Amino acid sequence: MSDQGVRLSINLRERCRMHDLNEALDDLRAVIPYAHGNSVRKLSKIATLLLAKNHIIMQVCSTFFCSFFIIDLLQFWS
Repeated sequence: MSDQGVRLSINLRERCRMHDLNEALDDLRAVIPYAHGNSVRKLSKIATLLLAKNHIIMQVCSTFFCSFFIIDLLQFWS
C-alpha cells in the first residue's frame, strides 16, 4: 500500500472513531439529567463527562444512604 493509501486508511479509521465517540456522547447526553431545549446549548464533551460522573456519584450516595434508612426501618419494625 502506498503512503497515500496508508494515510487515507488512517484518516478513515480516525473519522470512524470520532463518529463513534460523538455518537456515544450524544447517547450519554440523552440520558443524564440536564436542561434540554432550543435555548440551551449542547453540553461540551468534558461537561458531559463531568455531569455524568457527578450524576453517578450522586446515585451511589443516594443508594448508600437509602440502604441505611431501610436497615433502620427494618430494625424499628422488628
